[in-house]
Amino acid sequence: MESVNPRSAAGSTGLHIVALVLLGVGLAALVARAPLPVVLGGVLVFVFVMAFLQRPDLGLLLTLVARTATDIGYVLLGDAPASEPLRLAALPNAVLISVLVLAGGMFILRRQVPLIRLPGGVLMALLLVTGLMGVLRSGRLLSGLAEWLPIVGVFVAYGLAASQFQTRRRIKHVIVVFAASLVIPALVGFWQWSGGTYFAVPELGVPRVSATFAHPNAFGIYLVTMLSVFLGQAFGRGGWRRLLAWSYVVTCAVLIGMTFARVAWVGALVVVATVGILRSPVLLLAIPAVAVMAGRVPEISARLADPLGGSFADRLVLWQVMLERWAEVTGAEQSALLVTLNRLVGLGPGAVGALTAPVRGIPFGAHNDYLLLLVEYGIFGLALYVVLTAVLIRLAYRAWRASRDAMLQAVALGCLGIALAFPVMGLTDHVVGQTVNQLYFWTLVGVTVRIMRMAPGGDGGPDSPATVPRA
Repeated sequence: MESVNPRSAAGSTGLHIVALVLLGVGLAALVARAPLPVVLGGVLVFVFVMAFLQRPDLGLLLTLVARTATDIGYVLLGDAPASEPLRLAALPNAVLISVLVLAGGMFILRRQVPLIRLPGGVLMALLLVTGLMGVLRSGRLLSGLAEWLPIVGVFVAYGLAASQFQTRRRIKHVIVVFAASLVIPALVGFWQWSGGTYFAVPELGVPRVSATFAHPNAFGIYLVTMLSVFLGQAFGRGGWRRLLAWSYVVTCAVLIGMTFARVAWVGALVVVATVGILRSPVLLLAIPAVAVMAGRVPEISARLADPLGGSFADRLVLWQVMLERWAEVTGAEQSALLVTLNRLVGLGPGAVGALTAPVRGIPFGAHNDYLLLLVEYGIFGLALYVVLTAVLIRLAYRAWRASRDAMLQAVALGCLGIALAFPVMGLTDHVVGQTVNQLYFWTLVGVTVRIMRMAPGGDGGPDSPATVPRA
């Protein structure tokens, strides 16, 4: 039997008691003052937190299922300009991520999960410290923390996945949950395409489906993640499981087309090319075939007719203005030391919105991960991200090469596809810090760490690599 440290057990009980008391007080306040729907929501959060504290693995899996629906408020509001409804729409996601950070963080501290020792752990920790320093220096405490906490959340998810899903059976549970997370967004997406409420872009003349997500691009990036996972599974499983994986691949591919998100189209090509080169060269033939078929669809041809114009040309102007504003703001100090500090560690999370608001009238996203990191995390933060990306790509590739189990190897291949696609998609859109896509990626990275350790030559694990059955 596993020995239990009395101090650890006492600390665990103490944390649970404190959490129970605080949640009970908060729930009592809701019951006394809030309307019934808010009270019911508070009860659900209370139950979720307590379940998370007892079973962090189950808590993370529930978070993965729920995250695809927590932005539904934006879809229901449509183009409502009022700021108060938009803040309410953001509340479910904020609560979900807060529970992940607090409950998951308590478990990590209690069990002393070695986050720093995970691949890329030191780089991620330094990135978080840099961001926190920026928040404290910026004077935008609340808005800065709102932008910083999602990155903390994905780091927590990474640690939980690496520490909790330590067997082949549990890793299969993660893939099953990924599949479950796609069901409702896919149904809503097809409903939107068939005539339901959709994301309107008049110049396209066609609906852009966003499903349960705030924007078609966000939905498209999520679909690229799922495409990579299930394309890997389609080549790593047999029998009915392979057919099921291929059905998910086709569903993702069709919905990616319906988003009319060029960033997702590019990401999908990277994923298909990765799996084709490493697993099945025949798959590479699908790229020109799909290109020919897409060229015969007038709406897609119009979308691709001027790739450097339209919204991309607008982004070029935005990037130029942001760089000019960044140079102006960071160089405003009289001291050369302060100028260097501002440019090295950035202006803090949320600074992009502060820079774009005077130009656009409202806070506007950078639509470029590298520019966002430069502005908010500085040259140092941007360098950390580039090195971290390289570390994760190497981890996924090594796990794919080392594993001798078909299903686990397919998981690592899916992780590699996303690790390569995200930096490419980040050239024209937001990927960093967006939990709608990063949460799934970092969970997969955590699982891939375990796959690497289970492989021959790894540091072992609950499953013996020599006896793990093939799919």
